[in-house]
Amino acid sequence: VANIMTQPGETTGYTLKDHVNEIENYLGQRLDYIIANSSNLPMQVIDRYKEMGATQVLIDIDSDQRLIKSDLVYIINQERPIVRHDPKKITPGDQIRRHTMAGDRGQPSPGDPRGENPVFLRLPPPAG
Repeated sequence: VANIMTQPGETTGYTLKDHVNEIENYLGQRLDYIIANSSNLPMQVIDRYKEMGATQVLIDIDSDQRLIKSDLVYIINQERPIVRHDPKKITPGDQIRRHTMAGDRGQPSPGDPRGENPVFLRLPPPAG
């Protein structure tokens, strides 16, 4: 499950592809699925994070068959908004099941090594 926002000083300027490449580099293998937020954040949220040096993670791998895009966000505190993954929307098993049942690029790419236990990673949320 990919970060919603970049983290200043850690993932500044990272796109989804950058995040995935970095994780796969550390793991030494490909991720089975990539779950990313696809919702448009309100301008108030974008502006608040911009003040902290963060931006929304850009999805730049639409053609990757492992990608599952969904609205994954909930916002805490409307006056000083903080973006979080919504636990009701984020369950990887549910996301993958919906993705596969819809026939929406739910099959692994040719030559993609798959094990019995897919790799799921939740990246830490932005500080602040």
